[in-house]
Formats: sequence, C-alpha cells, structure tokens
Amino acid sequence: MQLIENTCRHSDVLGSERREAFTRLLPYLQELPIYYKCSALKYPQALDKTWKWVALNLCTFQVEPHKPIHLSLEKWINERLYQELQILKQQPELDFPAPFLSDLDNFEIFWKT
Repeated sequence: MQLIENTCRHSDVLGSERREAFTRLLPYLQELPIYYKCSALKYPQALDKTWKWVALNLCTFQVEPHKPIHLSLEKWINERLYQELQILKQQPELDFPAPFLSDLDNFEIFWKT
C-alpha cells in the first residue's frame, strides 16, 4: 500500500515523479495472478491497455472491506483486463501488428499518449 500511496502523492498523472513512483510499483503489480490469460492474438494488446489504465487510475483504487490489498488489486486489475479483452474482440483485425508498450524501454511513450 505504501508504494501506491507514494505514487498517488504526485498529482500530475503525466509527471516524471509520478512515472518514477509507478515504475517502482509496476513489478509488484505484475507479480499478481492474471486470470484472463488466453491465446487470443489481441491478449498482449489488452494487457498493455490494462497496465496503462492502471497507471492512470491507480489513485481511484480502493481496498475491498475484509480483503487483503493484493486480492483487491488482483480483482481490480483482472476486471479491467476482461473489459479490455471484450472491447478488442469487437474490433476488426488489423493487417499489420499494433505496437506494444510492454517493455519499459518504451515507458516514456506510454506516459505521453
């Protein structure tokens, strides 16, 4: 919870301090179980969109009563991933692959979109 609070302490969602704080939190979030794993071609894109959404909406996260924080986070992230998969399933296939922002080398671009 401390890493989340540290991230949310920086009000500028696109600012470098918030980005650095989220970068420290991200490895812990990525260790949480992801339940909606599937072989769909659009899964990497849905997962990428989910992490972007988490970064932008982290400060709205609330721990569910009587649940440990990690279980609340799992549910919160997995629900969003499921939504992203449903949205992408309804979109037509592209003739070329869309770029992914999963690796941290592209993290700068991630924050500017």
